Amino acid sequence: MKVGFLGNVNNYPFLIARYFREMGHEVVFFVTAPPEDKLHRPEHFVTPEPYPYPEWIREVQLPRPLTLTYAYPKWFLKNILKTLNTCDAVVLNDFGHGIKPLLRRDIPSVSIFSGSDLDVLANPAMLDHLAGEGNPIARAFRKWLIHDTMERHRQGIREATMISYFPEGLIPEGDKLIREIFGNKAVPRFPHCHIPIEGLPYHPYPENEVPVLFNLTRFLWKEPLPPGYGPWENKRNDLMIKGLSRYYRETGKPFHLHLVEKGAQIQETKDLIEELGIASFVIWHKEMSHKAIFEFYYKADLVFEQLGNHILTGGLYPMLVGRPVIGNGRPEIFEKIHGEKSPVCQASSEEEVFQWLMKLLPDRNLRIEIGKASRAFVIRHFSLKAEAGVFAQALEKAIHQSHVC
Repeated sequence: MKVGFLGNVNNYPFLIARYFREMGHEVVFFVTAPPEDKLHRPEHFVTPEPYPYPEWIREVQLPRPLTLTYAYPKWFLKNILKTLNTCDAVVLNDFGHGIKPLLRRDIPSVSIFSGSDLDVLANPAMLDHLAGEGNPIARAFRKWLIHDTMERHRQGIREATMISYFPEGLIPEGDKLIREIFGNKAVPRFPHCHIPIEGLPYHPYPENEVPVLFNLTRFLWKEPLPPGYGPWENKRNDLMIKGLSRYYRETGKPFHLHLVEKGAQIQETKDLIEELGIASFVIWHKEMSHKAIFEFYYKADLVFEQLGNHILTGGLYPMLVGRPVIGNGRPEIFEKIHGEKSPVCQASSEEEVFQWLMKLLPDRNLRIEIGKASRAFVIRHFSLKAEAGVFAQALEKAIHQSHVC
């Protein structure tokens, strides 16, 4: 097949595209994120693609504002549409779902959701928020544009041959939107997330005199959450901070906690850290690339993931390189899927965070043991190569059926 890719949140679709090439398919991959947006560009992933890109990756700088770009793709995305129309199939993500209705009718698609492309861009309840504030006439015009774009976005999703989203039951609002968009139409749904396990070996465990801790989730924990965020997006980073504060109060032992200034509640987080008396142990960093984040995984004694009601996604990477992860792994969902207990250091409360710290920080051998078990677990259950194979089979089957018809 010749397969086109549009949309690349966190380089997830890019990794799928790499596997498609390994399978022997011809791939055309569009990079639309600006150069400073390192999380969504292939050259900044931990196993990077060289820049300037090889021929199969095409960089396109989208005109601003993006609202107009997405509202009028026939004008602003003309060359992308022209190229995608030469493909046998497409894999879409982010704003890319909305271009499906503009492609040839016989081109099947896989829609990979990364979060906001479903619960924001395809959610009519978000129209007022997306329109913003300001002059009523200008706001009404923006709302009209966004509504029109959202309807096409939802139509593009509805036309998908297969969708990829979190397991059913994990994010009820997302499940509801999918049912609303598809109605009575049945669509195959793959329960992501998965990660590339090749090229990311076990990394020797560090020998830090003072424990090094790293948090990889954005800071979003204080209710009510800012406008535009659903309750399932609450990361409960406050539980990490409170658990660490209690650990220090009861043991008097220091630690180095590395945090990234990412999320809507940075100042609230800094205030809580100051209030609980552990600011001297915290090192803040600006947002960084995947490659830089991995350097923290390597030097960390343990890593914190989300402690709320979402899912461990990025946390699979430190597990793969052999680090214990404290987070809410949603065992009530994933133990049914995997048929075994996860080695994630399960925590969804301050008390559980504290108890894990009391077990892990004094015992380097236990940390190493859990880290190795974590790597083995990820390899068993989260191979992105297997996910790419499922998508390729679905697209091949759809192409074959269209030719038979």
